[in-house]
Amino acid sequence: RAPKCLLCPWAQGCKGRDTAETLPRRLPKGEKPTRRGAVFWLTDTTGAVLLRRRPESGLLGGMMEAPSTPWSEGPSPEWDDAWRHAPIAADHRVASPGMVRHGFTHFHLELVVLTGQADEETVAPPGALWCPIDRLGDQALPTLMRKVAAHALGGP
Repeated sequence: RAPKCLLCPWAQGCKGRDTAETLPRRLPKGEKPTRRGAVFWLTDTTGAVLLRRRPESGLLGGMMEAPSTPWSEGPSPEWDDAWRHAPIAADHRVASPGMVRHGFTHFHLELVVLTGQADEETVAPPGALWCPIDRLGDQALPTLMRKVAAHALGGP
């Protein structure tokens, strides 16, 4: 920020001499890839939503999420292919209009929200739980999942 060109022993051959105030120059940011997937907003007969804990390591480690398909570059998954990734069987399956968009440091994410209702005998799979809607605020939900919840519940 305050170069001392006159005192520098390398001043004679310096390519940055007299322009040091502008150095270092930031490189233009590269284009971030976009990954796509589907997220499942699955409810039971009481209206509670199925959440699971993400693995401790990695992106959003240890936080709660609505289950989803893998996130990959390319088009959003087709309806039947997406439902193959659902952790439970569900009836009344619907794709919510629009999608949820979120930006991570190294990529953009676009998720289609697929909703469905489990029958009353459905038990949450291992590592998952049924969370009453009015208790969502008690869960460690990342911003992405808050966006998914708002979208699924018809919010902004």
